[in-house]
Amino acid sequence: FEEQGLTIDNLIDFTPEVRAEAIEIISEYTYGPLYTPTTLTERGGNRGTILRPSAGGGANWMGAGVDPETGIIYIPSSDSLTVPIMVETDPAESTLTYRRISNAGVPGPQGLPILKPPYATITAIDMNTGDILWRAPNGDRFPRVNNHPALQGIDLPPLGGGGRNPILVTPNMLVHAQNYSDGALLVARDKATGEELTAIPIPAAARAAPMTYSQDGKQYIVIAVLTDPAPQLIAFSLPD
Repeated sequence: FEEQGLTIDNLIDFTPEVRAEAIEIISEYTYGPLYTPTTLTERGGNRGTILRPSAGGGANWMGAGVDPETGIIYIPSSDSLTVPIMVETDPAESTLTYRRISNAGVPGPQGLPILKPPYATITAIDMNTGDILWRAPNGDRFPRVNNHPALQGIDLPPLGGGGRNPILVTPNMLVHAQNYSDGALLVARDKATGEELTAIPIPAAARAAPMTYSQDGKQYIVIAVLTDPAPQLIAFSLPD
């Protein structure tokens, strides 16, 4: 459900200028389909092999939400790149010929992402059949893209800038966060279509899956947020 490997067709193309810059940037790297062999990082030369999905995964780390009654799984994922920094070792220090010293990202043109959007998505998969039922960007915007001076006046598609966040599955909705550089939201989404139903501001970025429970016949949804100076749990419920 997330693309694997990299081609020029995957690069940002909002304007001819940023696309040309993106092509110039990746010309310094090795790239290709999944499992393209890793190359050495050379000072002043090849900058290494691009991995897509990144080391953080397409869907790694954030898990998924499952409806046990329908057998449908809802998976948050992101589309990003990683370059493992591979170097030759000193034979006096290691029996290995090469080693990875760190990972690096791939810069985009003028501070923009180098890939086409969406940058984060939610995918619904029917595990009974293996069919993808729908795939929706997690959020319409991405502030550093929407506000970029080179893109003013351009009709941008849904960008999926809300991040890759864990999902709470309820009988008819999905509940999850969208974290932006200029604020965060708690979002309810239609399970059947992926349509965003409502979004409620929360005081800081969420860092855990929403939780739900009932007390005295009333249902609550709680989410952990990274407020300063200490994180908090924020609870929501419907009006009486």
